[in-house]
Amino acid sequence: MTKFLVAILVGTSSCLKCSALALITGLAFSVAMRRVPFGDKLVPQETTTRSLVRAKKSLSALPGGGGTPLASGLQSAFLIASEEMRNGRMTSIVLLTDGSANVALDGTGGRAQAMSDAMKVSEMIAANDIPCLLVDVSKLASPKAREISQALGANYLPMPFVSSKNLSDAVRASR
Repeated sequence: MTKFLVAILVGTSSCLKCSALALITGLAFSVAMRRVPFGDKLVPQETTTRSLVRAKKSLSALPGGGGTPLASGLQSAFLIASEEMRNGRMTSIVLLTDGSANVALDGTGGRAQAMSDAMKVSEMIAANDIPCLLVDVSKLASPKAREISQALGANYLPMPFVSSKNLSDAVRASR
């Protein structure tokens, strides 16, 4: 049984999918991975995999576009991480986002409520001491992504400064 799980939380935009592919390729150590898709197009949850090839195929197959229900994705990652930790696995959540939530937990649109919900779920994750890494995929560092990172108690890594080595180091440090 793998003792460490990385739950990769990724939106379904093409940019985020490419970033996630780079992320998993950059992990220079063996971990189990489970992607947690979030977006308007619901995708069945996957089982955990240690296969880099399977993880890449899984990410490539995600449908693209739609809204960004960030709070819902964070909630799914929280449930997965909590379950894995109860089963004795060290777990870390890796979130790739620009911080732009626009779908609230109740499924309604609206940036203000969506961001409020994302912050509440982030604070719940932090209160449960689940290690997190937030990779800000914005071209320039996003204040919204930084705010979510702080609420999560997450290590923050802006995309313009991501390399395979520092990404792998950041995931290790989030454990």
